[in-house]
Amino acid sequence: MDVTVTLQENMAYWIWPYIAVGLIVICPIIFLTVRKLIEKKKAGAGTVRKLLSPAEKESLRGEYLGRVDSIYSEYRNGRLSIRKCYQKLSLCVRGFVTAYTGVPVIRCTLSDLKRMKNMVPLAELIENYYQVEFPIQSVGDVDRTVKETKWVIQKWI
Repeated sequence: MDVTVTLQENMAYWIWPYIAVGLIVICPIIFLTVRKLIEKKKAGAGTVRKLLSPAEKESLRGEYLGRVDSIYSEYRNGRLSIRKCYQKLSLCVRGFVTAYTGVPVIRCTLSDLKRMKNMVPLAELIENYYQVEFPIQSVGDVDRTVKETKWVIQKWI
């Protein structure tokens, strides 16, 4: 019986190194994750964005409408594939909304945009872009899409 008790006691001591290693690995991961979330929350809360004047808004619209025209011209001249055209239009309109609102929508997924109530026109437009950007064979109506993109930029409040 003494051998059995000693064996059980020795086995109980073997678990502590595994617990220690687990804590050494998991604790820094938890710490870094929580710290990153706190920093992200502070960065978002502390950011005060200057509102654009009506003249600045119109200037911004003009700048981005010009960019859309430039992308469309590149496509029509054969310098862009349809997929690349849609990708550039997506970046352009996302850049406009980011500059106009201060909300960094450049990296937002379609799901993120759909959850944002004030981003509905952008989400609908991006959803249309996705249909051409991601399939193996890209097919789309660039003329219509350019008009829709310009409409979103012109009507953005």
